[in-house]
Amino acid sequence: MLNALMQTPWRQAGPWLGIATAPASLMLGGSVAQQMPFHWVPWALVLGAGVVWMLSSLQGYIGVVQRRPLVELARPVLGSSIARWSNSLLLAMLMIGWAGFGVGVAGRSLAQLTSLPEGIALFAWSGAVTFGLWRGIHRGSLIALLGSLATLVLIGWGFVQASSLSAPPSGVIPQGTFFGGVSLVVGYGAAFCLRCADFTMTVSRPSHVRTVALLGLSLPLLGVSLAGAWLYQATGTWDLSVLLSRLGFPSMAHAFVVIGFLGAGLTNMHSGSLALQDLLRCPRRLALILIAASSVGLAWLGFEQAMVLWLKTLSVVVVPLIGVILTHYGAHVQRESTVNVAGLMAWGLGAAAGLLAPADWPSAVVGILVAALTYLVLTKARFKRFNRQEGAISHEP
Repeated sequence: MLNALMQTPWRQAGPWLGIATAPASLMLGGSVAQQMPFHWVPWALVLGAGVVWMLSSLQGYIGVVQRRPLVELARPVLGSSIARWSNSLLLAMLMIGWAGFGVGVAGRSLAQLTSLPEGIALFAWSGAVTFGLWRGIHRGSLIALLGSLATLVLIGWGFVQASSLSAPPSGVIPQGTFFGGVSLVVGYGAAFCLRCADFTMTVSRPSHVRTVALLGLSLPLLGVSLAGAWLYQATGTWDLSVLLSRLGFPSMAHAFVVIGFLGAGLTNMHSGSLALQDLLRCPRRLALILIAASSVGLAWLGFEQAMVLWLKTLSVVVVPLIGVILTHYGAHVQRESTVNVAGLMAWGLGAAAGLLAPADWPSAVVGILVAALTYLVLTKARFKRFNRQEGAISHEP
């Protein structure tokens, strides 16, 4: 009976919920609320969460069908000799960044909670996540669910405290756009959408992916980010440490932050270790130690202050690669090479399109569409040229 429980979709939803309900999602909602008039914020969050659901469902479906992690799925898309230094390197950098963000926020809350020196608290929190992953992500999924519950308690507590506050004076003039806010949401989910195959290749049924993506990722992400937007309106800040201070939380609130970041920390370090293992050709546990040590270094430098810039970078650089992968497997491209020029060009053009898109356009969606369309056109042209060459050879006397 226990084994059956461990194989249910909800058991598999732990990493998804860990991303969707991490305290960082509160900060995401607040940062989107800072970008635009508040009456547009819910619609931006709904649209962004919908795009995240679509991308994670499609990418996760490929993981179920192919039964391979991201680092293996990307090899034919980018080329067997270059995928290691493009996709794996990029993913390792992304996950180190996200891990550094989590270690910074949660580690500093741990220092506040325990009166430990900040450096020791950062190492302690990172070490706890590393220990949870030592025998594989399947051991940490239930911990991720625990972290999700902690965030929900934190939100409820925040609502009770914020209801007694008077609205802060509006001293910030929105500098963003509606679709800029949408791109922030997509950027937040982009890294997880890209690596969904790492968590779906053991799912028993493809239909489970859509359900888990909706109930485990998109809807919880929408709910938590909406809560973060409301708390921003009540306090005037989306920085979690400042938010806790303005809400007058006792030290116990920091315990919920420490626990709430566990789910996201587990998934980030897990995927980062897989990418670093492929990049360095080293044992997984060594890669895990390297990811943990790097995240502590970033946390010590205050990387969490760069969250908005990091999300914007993700939406421009990472998201177009999803379009290339979806097109490759959706169109059943069979030819493989050491360097897939078409895949690299499509990815690059998609990133450029997202970067150059006007501010009032959804840059993340633009990048995906340009990358997917470019790859489809280039692979069809290459296939036709190959067929012509084969026909010419077959007609030679």
